[in-house]
Amino acid sequence: MALREPIKKISIIIPVYNEEKTLAEILKKIDKLSFGEIRKEIIVIDDASKDSTPNILKNYSEQKGFKVLRNSKNLGKTRTVKRGVLLSTGDVVVTQDADLEYEPEDLRVMLDKFIKDDLDVVYGNRFGSKLKNKGPNYLGNKFVTFFSNIFTSLRGFTVPDMETCYKMIRGDVSRNISKTIESKDNFSIEPEVTAKLSQYRVNDRKLRVGIVDIYYYPRTSAEGKHLKALQDGVKAFLAIIKFNLRFKLKDFTFLLKKLLNDRSLLLLILICILMFLINYKMHPAKPSYDGITRGGWFAWCDQRNYLQIATDLSNFTLNRRFLYGLGYPVLAAPFIRLYPKDPFLIPNLSIFVISISLIFCVMRKYLKSGKYAFLGALLLIFATPLLDSMIVPWNSTVNVISFAIILYFYFKPKLNYLAWIIIAFCFAWIFSARYVDIVFIAPMLLFLLIKQSANFKSFVLKSLLFCFSFIIFIAPILFVHHRCFGSIFKTPYIYHTTEDNVSDQDLSRYSLEIVPDSLRTVFFGDRNYDIWKFRPLFREAPIFILCPLSLVYLLKRKRLDLLMIVFCMVLSFIFYASFGGFNGGSLQFGCLHYVKMWFPPLVLFTMFSIKEFLQKT
Repeated sequence: MALREPIKKISIIIPVYNEEKTLAEILKKIDKLSFGEIRKEIIVIDDASKDSTPNILKNYSEQKGFKVLRNSKNLGKTRTVKRGVLLSTGDVVVTQDADLEYEPEDLRVMLDKFIKDDLDVVYGNRFGSKLKNKGPNYLGNKFVTFFSNIFTSLRGFTVPDMETCYKMIRGDVSRNISKTIESKDNFSIEPEVTAKLSQYRVNDRKLRVGIVDIYYYPRTSAEGKHLKALQDGVKAFLAIIKFNLRFKLKDFTFLLKKLLNDRSLLLLILICILMFLINYKMHPAKPSYDGITRGGWFAWCDQRNYLQIATDLSNFTLNRRFLYGLGYPVLAAPFIRLYPKDPFLIPNLSIFVISISLIFCVMRKYLKSGKYAFLGALLLIFATPLLDSMIVPWNSTVNVISFAIILYFYFKPKLNYLAWIIIAFCFAWIFSARYVDIVFIAPMLLFLLIKQSANFKSFVLKSLLFCFSFIIFIAPILFVHHRCFGSIFKTPYIYHTTEDNVSDQDLSRYSLEIVPDSLRTVFFGDRNYDIWKFRPLFREAPIFILCPLSLVYLLKRKRLDLLMIVFCMVLSFIFYASFGGFNGGSLQFGCLHYVKMWFPPLVLFTMFSIKEFLQKT
């Protein structure tokens, strides 16, 4: 594919500082380098060298194709390169170090790919098939690149060698980015340029990026290498964070514009907010201490403890043996003073809206139909107990949004580094709220790792990334366990048997014998209590009747991805149905809260079966 405007000139920027040993040879190679009919513009900038570099450059100052400049004082590589790029006039711009670590002949290969594939950027990969000697900084370079890719991959921009000098960039793009360069130290320019290339848009289009393996002959510090591994590595990490995490006003307006253009999603969000507030107002239980028969949910054991933990967290005084995980109460801590009547209201409303929106997006992409996805989202709101259990504070609310995020990535064909870190965060969040629930979705994680891995090495690397991220995220929770319970391996549930008379939380009280009776009560019994009486089957019948039918389609079509979710869901239902409180207190106000994270996939199965049936008929 040819570029709309043919390349007529390539600009090669060469920053120089005390390179008397290698300068003459590299300039000779660049001078002999031919790009056919494409002209060369060679800009050499001496960054106030103190050796014989200025004398060597005198021989080229009058030579055709060369522009030789000198900084009045030492400005560093970043500002020297920036000056050269802004002075360039080429259709393509690339930087060439003055040492002999890079082979200029590779520039021809890169330019050929640039033209042939109609690219905007070509990165030279030092650590590909042409690598002969890894050098002393190999692992450092790979780790810094990996860290950079975590951020840039979110924007679809991933490279194998972020720190490479050979970045061949469209001239107008290179000059526009150079105008915004802020880095001043010597080795922050590469992270900044990579971050800004990942964010750059040409007529709302991401830049097209190519990779070419190049030769690399690493020098040591004894041979004149200016890199200070630890010091410059820290600077690179800080630059990666600084230039990738900026959220500009235009980014916000872009997201807002995208949301406003998605009328179905916008309408669904408005329905979610409206239904939540109406049900919150009409709900027979209230955020008060009035006692269980009058519906004051903060008089209940769970909710009273959530509120106490949130209050302790808001005062930074969590120094007692709390009874539940911190992952849910921490959400209410900022609202203790803003809305003390019910600090869980805003977190619950936000989680409900975001979860429904995510599930809608998942169904729309998986079912390839906006209509079926919208109908599924409405079923989730009106035909399941999800909304009921989101109004009353329950720590299982964390499971809903975490599992919705996991589902969002679960059906994606390819996941980047950041996606795995987000999945690890969701697992850690579920762990911090309801420790045992990560067991039920662990098989999905294993299935996802296998599906996303091309080989065993890829499987191991993704597993290590997940495990490392998970440990980092749960570290604060384990620290609190150590502080409050004396050991990182002790959880709040250990003390349920001795505090607050909630001994039925003890795992020893679980029994498989009561599973059939519990499930019968859940799906066919009445919620017949003092302040709220209704028959659940009437409202929930569309889901619980159609879902078993959808399993026939899943088995027939051999949809392993959905069947894995079914397997995990069955494990969860059996476990909690063996708990005596499953058909008692958990249903007191229509709350199947123990298993409410499974309502979204139940709706997905239902819509899948409906779509399959209607298409065949």
